[in-house]
Amino acid sequence: MKKNKLLSVILICVLATVVVGSVLYFVFFDDDAESVYDVLKNAPYKEYTITIKTEGNMLLSGIDVYVYFDSNCEKLIDYGKTDKDGKVSFLLAEYDDYAIVFSGIPKGYDISDYYSFEGEDTNITFSSQLIEGEDIYDANFGVGNVMYDWTITLDDGDTVTTSGILEKKQMLIINFWYENSSSSVEQLKILNDLYSKYEDIVEIIALNPVDDAERITAFKEKNSILFPMASCSRRISARFGVSRCPATIIIDRYGVISLLEVGAVSSIEQLETVFDHFTDDQYVQQLYRNGISEFVSELLPEPTVFEVVAKDGENVKIAGVEIKLTTEDSTFTAITDEAGVARFEVTTKENDILSVINYPDGYDYKGKDKIILSDAMYTYNIIFEAIDDNK
Repeated sequence: MKKNKLLSVILICVLATVVVGSVLYFVFFDDDAESVYDVLKNAPYKEYTITIKTEGNMLLSGIDVYVYFDSNCEKLIDYGKTDKDGKVSFLLAEYDDYAIVFSGIPKGYDISDYYSFEGEDTNITFSSQLIEGEDIYDANFGVGNVMYDWTITLDDGDTVTTSGILEKKQMLIINFWYENSSSSVEQLKILNDLYSKYEDIVEIIALNPVDDAERITAFKEKNSILFPMASCSRRISARFGVSRCPATIIIDRYGVISLLEVGAVSSIEQLETVFDHFTDDQYVQQLYRNGISEFVSELLPEPTVFEVVAKDGENVKIAGVEIKLTTEDSTFTAITDEAGVARFEVTTKENDILSVINYPDGYDYKGKDKIILSDAMYTYNIIFEAIDDNK
């Protein structure tokens, strides 16, 4: 009995020591929310502005920005998101030890755990580098993604790497093609004509997901193609979201996928403009999410084929969608194929109307009943929502 009482007394003493020690710690040492208030409450307020961009001077919009009290990043003071000019502003109590944390910077950029304000205006530059040690078959590439350091086995058995190319060249073009595609062959010949002029600063690799290496080698010799060629798995073209050939991907000098053009570019003037843009000594990094038409529209001929692409939010193409196109003179209907594409042999004009007539089970369409086109267009994407049967 006495032994139990002694143990109880010891336990109470230990607990008391812990409680007293904790109180003393929080009184003298802990930098809690109240002490944050004490630090900031009498400080004058001022506006802090942050501007973020890439090494290629591309402003980064839509990036989440968190301001913490200090580098422990435990006490959040404010939050914002960068605008189209890569800027975000905060009205804060004047203080020297705030920590800035970013979220949403694309993979492949060199980012510190936190940054500090540099006065009222803070400019932060992120540099990109090819992503190493990851399997390209696990990737999903699109415009804005940093490219992987990828080893490609060419038709002659030699290998090249994307990092090795970009150490020497200012631009890498990956062109997907196959021999029985006449538009692919036409584009290859145009690229070949340009390559002799730009080969010191531009590399082109033609990847073929259909033909074998022997057939590619024969085609290369017959047509005197100057740039490297290789066969590739269809899984590779799928990693870039390419469902048909030809398709052209441009990786700029910073290793960023800056343009993806599905379909033929049959004008040497268009492609020469692209080459000049990406190899210019004063090149400013920019993403062309709508392809070549974004910066060479004056060189594009009027479209003679208008394509509507049906896909869901995960970029899965949807076959069997019935689309109606209503122009000033006529009405046309078409159904999307296995690549999710419905084609109309017509040049669209401003105020032409698209309508979704029918679509397969398993999807829901919540878009407009009538989509009014703003101008002559090559393509238009219609997005569906996949239905989850488990919900």
